[in-house]
Amino acid sequence: MRRLWPVALVVVAACGTNVAQVTPKPSVAASSPVASATPAASLPPRCKLPFIEPSTAGGFLLLPEGTYTSDPGSNETFDATTKNLRSAPDPAFHGPQDYSLDQPVFDARSSRWLPVPRSALSPDGSRYVYSQYLYPPNASVTSLPAPTGSLIRVVTIATGEDKVIYQGPPYDVVGWKPEGVYLTRPCTDRNCRTGGGLWLLDPGRGVPQQLAAPPAQPSGVSWVPMWSALGGGAAWALGGDPSNGHADRLLRHDLNGGAESIWFSRPASTWMSLLGISSGVPILVVTENGSMGVWRITARDTAQIMMTMPIVQTSGPGGDQLAPATPQGAPLEDRYGTWFGTNAGVFLQTSDGTVRKMSDRSGAVAGTCS
Repeated sequence: MRRLWPVALVVVAACGTNVAQVTPKPSVAASSPVASATPAASLPPRCKLPFIEPSTAGGFLLLPEGTYTSDPGSNETFDATTKNLRSAPDPAFHGPQDYSLDQPVFDARSSRWLPVPRSALSPDGSRYVYSQYLYPPNASVTSLPAPTGSLIRVVTIATGEDKVIYQGPPYDVVGWKPEGVYLTRPCTDRNCRTGGGLWLLDPGRGVPQQLAAPPAQPSGVSWVPMWSALGGGAAWALGGDPSNGHADRLLRHDLNGGAESIWFSRPASTWMSLLGISSGVPILVVTENGSMGVWRITARDTAQIMMTMPIVQTSGPGGDQLAPATPQGAPLEDRYGTWFGTNAGVFLQTSDGTVRKMSDRSGAVAGTCS
């Protein structure tokens, strides 16, 4: 299970049409992230944005007014029988025990919230895939052990049909592409000897075929790298610096028979996170020199800085303090541009590179704005 809640620039909080804009340099070498304020490129969109607030249900953010309405249909509850999550309305949809802000997502075609991340949707959007872990018969639901197996299940969204396409050792879903469903093995022991790797499952055959070993784990890196995203004909993972164990590099595995390679690295970074995939390229969150930025990795060793996180006031053990805002959930692209949810508001990058703050709401974007 996971719920990921991941002084360069100050953005004035605003709702409605009076929004703040931040524009990065159109393209920069990986060594020089900068950003500057610019006028608005266009009027903000008028649409309804599916949105997930931390620790609450999902709902809709009406823009540009910035008003929010929760939707009880987004609620997920734990199903003690399947030991997975299920959606509130009937017929219920089931999904994995993922408590991150990557799910649920709103499916505009069916007007339903789906208890999976967007990467689990089929290429045509009509189905989704998820992994149901299997446990010993006497396993306590309040303290589940490591899974002993899994069922890979495909759900037809229009009818709710939930079909098992594979049963065997434990797997997690990485994503669904035209060639099939990509899987990885979760860690099921203290040293994660069985975790990682990449498999391809044909939904019609149900036999996973291994494509790649786990990402390289240099000596000195205590955590286990995992293939966690797909895009641009490759699988992606974070790698660690053997000198300090920090995640400071992006690893790429070519899905067309190529080898693993270090695609991008920032040795000076103190923290790096793979936020998601947008238009086939990885989006990273990089923290270095006291600032945090969202970076689009456009080619090998080449990055475009999309935005630098604004400074916000947070509370901690020592009292209130200033810190960079934290991205929440994966970025999402639609006809208006690329949306980012953060704990300091919702941001939109338009096609001309302008980044503007659309709302003060804290949370994650869960669907296209319509």
